Amino acid sequence: MGTSVIGSPSTGENSNKNAIPFFSRMGTKITLLISAIVLVTVAVLVLLATNRATKALEETYLNYAQNLAEEAAIGVDFATEFGEQAYGGYAKNLAEEAAISMNFSREFGETVYKAYALNLAEEVAKAVDIASAGGELGTAELNRILGDVTIKGVAGSYAYMVSPTGTMLWHTNPDKIGQPVENAAVKGIVADLAAGKAVENGSVLYEYKEALKLAGYAFTNTGDIVIVTADYNEFMKIDYNSLLGNIEIDGVEGSYAYMVSSDGTMLWHTNPDKIGQPVENAAVKGIVADLAAGKTVEDGYVIYEYKGALKLAGYSFTNTGDIVLVTADYDKLIKIDYDKLIGQIEMSGVAGSYAYMVSPDGTMLYHTNPEKIGQPVENAAVKGIVADLAAGKTVPNGSTSYLYKGAYKVAGYAFTKAGNIVIVTADRAVMMAGVDHMRLVLIISGVISIIISIILVTLFTIMMMRGLEQLVPVIEKTSNYDFSSDHTSDRLEKRKDEVGMIARAIGRTRNNLREVVGMISSAGDSIDSNVDQLSTTIGKVGALCENNSATTQELAAGMEETAASTTLITKNVSNVQESAQGIDALADDGTKLSKEVISRATDLAASTETASKKTMNMYESVKTKSEEAINASHAVDKINELADAIMAISSQTGLL
Repeated sequence: MGTSVIGSPSTGENSNKNAIPFFSRMGTKITLLISAIVLVTVAVLVLLATNRATKALEETYLNYAQNLAEEAAIGVDFATEFGEQAYGGYAKNLAEEAAISMNFSREFGETVYKAYALNLAEEVAKAVDIASAGGELGTAELNRILGDVTIKGVAGSYAYMVSPTGTMLWHTNPDKIGQPVENAAVKGIVADLAAGKAVENGSVLYEYKEALKLAGYAFTNTGDIVIVTADYNEFMKIDYNSLLGNIEIDGVEGSYAYMVSSDGTMLWHTNPDKIGQPVENAAVKGIVADLAAGKTVEDGYVIYEYKGALKLAGYSFTNTGDIVLVTADYDKLIKIDYDKLIGQIEMSGVAGSYAYMVSPDGTMLYHTNPEKIGQPVENAAVKGIVADLAAGKTVPNGSTSYLYKGAYKVAGYAFTKAGNIVIVTADRAVMMAGVDHMRLVLIISGVISIIISIILVTLFTIMMMRGLEQLVPVIEKTSNYDFSSDHTSDRLEKRKDEVGMIARAIGRTRNNLREVVGMISSAGDSIDSNVDQLSTTIGKVGALCENNSATTQELAAGMEETAASTTLITKNVSNVQESAQGIDALADDGTKLSKEVISRATDLAASTETASKKTMNMYESVKTKSEEAINASHAVDKINELADAIMAISSQTGLL
């Protein structure tokens, strides 16, 4: 039985046979995996960056639109307040001027008419004194002196005379003669005289039977009081048409003035039908109510609604408490240039952006398209705001997105102090064009990054896999039972990375396999030697058996037990031969097993060791059986000696 020889198939044939398809290569898989990871990562980053940029830009533009709307609302409020203050102050000044003019006219008229009435009273008193110098005056004389006295141009003016005690001495109404005087002014004069006070000639205003009167009075030498009087309004016939009728706010069509008494009665109006009627508008009613409540009301201006139209009025009080008002329609008075305040508003960099203004009830107050002014607002977002306002909800300034005629819009809105809504809006697509450009830039950058990453990953994979690829021939040599030294493996074992670790592990495996194969080869040689020795021993045993066969046959009848022993020995010898053959077969099996162990490098050492142990055990068993056979051959010698002794005895005794 010879030592097994390990063959070495062609490496080139195995390389061609085991060529790996491109997409099955580990390097390709790693490259594709890392490239996919990079692709997904870049795509996710681009998507996240785009979404964040979109949200940030949209929020920025929404805030921008809201800020523009708030600035526009502030501008409108400022222009409105400035206009209200300017025109309100102007209207108040006009009312004050009219009140001053009436006060002046009244005061001037009072002064003039008081002096006139006083002069008439003094003249009449002198006439009475002259007439009474000749004796006591009779009724006829008094009729002559007093009956024709009137204030020129003042209808209803007349004269009468009262005694120092307040008794009516003469009156145009004879029924009053001899009666106590009735009016408070003359009663006051009589009271002062009765109190011993000195009372000079003069004039006085007094109220008699709810009518204001003006009177001049003078004393006669006898102390009687001559009074010349008339209704105040007859005295003071102020030309309101001249004082109020020509008043208007310069440049404001439809502005006019009117005057109301402190109890709310219309004293003068450009519409004569309203004179004497209660005032109608709530603003003046409020002023009258405050006066009636005893509150102090200063000159000022007020904005009020009258018959569906907003009005502005300046007001001032005369010395008598009457209220002079100068008023005009608010829209005609406060003409705000919305084209400048709102029409020029646009979001910087966003083409097509514009601003418009809506009333709280949803009516378009201003729009860049004049045809929409006065029409109801159309978009749902502003309609929602108007609905919330109508429901009494508080709506703060803010921003919103909405769909209008198939296009998405963004808008910021703010409220003026008057409650109007200023909206700044733009198309979302135009506004977000910058994001689209940025998205394109990010995508291009991502593609470039992916290409660079793939190139880098490919280079890295090639560098990483080159060492493993160089290990493949070494492993193939090992699989082909070629455990000879390999320079590539030696070089790779010097590397400090994982490839070096693998190469060193493979090197150790090859060395171990080399030692195992050597041990198996030595064990095979030893088994062959033992088998040869066993064969020699068996030959000797066979020869001894042949030499003793004749004797054995002669003693067969009497030596059945010896024959049985001989048969047993023969069987043992056969068993030894079979065992030897089994050993040779086991040696071959061990060689085959070593080949299998080589293909399974991790189990080879253990399997080889087990095979070696089995072989040694069998060797020991064979050796024992051989020794037993040899010992048995010695027993045959004993038998031969015994046979010789028996033959000698038999020859001597003749028993045989």
